[in-house]
Amino acid sequence: MNNILSEKEYQHYIMDRLSEGNGYVIRKAVHFDRHFAMDRELLFQFLWATQPETMDALRKIYKDKLEDTLVGFINAEATKSRGSLLNLLRHGVELSNIKLELMYTKPATAFNKELLIVRFITK
Repeated sequence: MNNILSEKEYQHYIMDRLSEGNGYVIRKAVHFDRHFAMDRELLFQFLWATQPETMDALRKIYKDKLEDTLVGFINAEATKSRGSLLNLLRHGVELSNIKLELMYTKPATAFNKELLIVRFITK
């Protein structure tokens, strides 16, 4: 009996564990913007779900160029000298004096059960 997984089976095993046990969203490669190294659709789903008032304020400023402007700004900040994507994720970005958070961390303790609830779900 052969219990050794092929590389493809192993990849699927890891993806299944990440999606089922840890809440990761598995998507097709066609959704990935290679030029900016991000899934733009998921980024904007997150931003609109978590910060709708902020996104509305930015939409009033940038109108139909909001997505391209924001993606270009994130890319410029991440690739500039002494810039990093990790820093942007931790501290967010500020565009036109409006701050956007790019991630929310999980609380370190379980004292506040309400904070542990995942409020953003994509389907």
